[in-house]
Amino acid sequence: MLTGSVLGQPVPVSTITSSVAKTRVQVAVVHNAEETVLSMPTDHVKNRTFKETLSGSVRFKVPFFQRGYAWEKKQWDQLFLDIQEQIIEELERGSALDEVEHFFGPIVVMEQMGPPEVREFLVVDGQQRITTVYLLLGIIRDQIRAKKHLSGDAHAYLDELKKYVFNDVAGADD
Repeated sequence: MLTGSVLGQPVPVSTITSSVAKTRVQVAVVHNAEETVLSMPTDHVKNRTFKETLSGSVRFKVPFFQRGYAWEKKQWDQLFLDIQEQIIEELERGSALDEVEHFFGPIVVMEQMGPPEVREFLVVDGQQRITTVYLLLGIIRDQIRAKKHLSGDAHAYLDELKKYVFNDVAGADD
């Protein structure tokens, strides 16, 4: 039997689902028709932007029961269309960058104890979205790096992106 760990408790892994209720996050694990429900209070549930979520030294732990990255061209095309219609066109109409929003979908993470210099989160839901944002930031970084000779601001943009893509922690492996 394959087992895993959710919230530090060993669980069999055949089906794992999660839900967010008004006052609790619940993770249900089903194996051989037996269901185990683990829950935690949502006293500290917050809506955050990606900038807030990715700022500072952050480590996302993706449990082995999460599916592998599965976005394909269809999902990327939809993302780029959403960015064009909901962000770029808004900016072209004169909106300030801080005023423009795009709902990218929910991300459910549980903060875990880790080294004091790194905020660690167990990913319950949203692994595809988190991975996509990091991939997109990496692609943007590579494009700026390849064309940095065209703009005097390129180095400043690269320095800003580095804050979101790399943890600046001595001896860290991520």
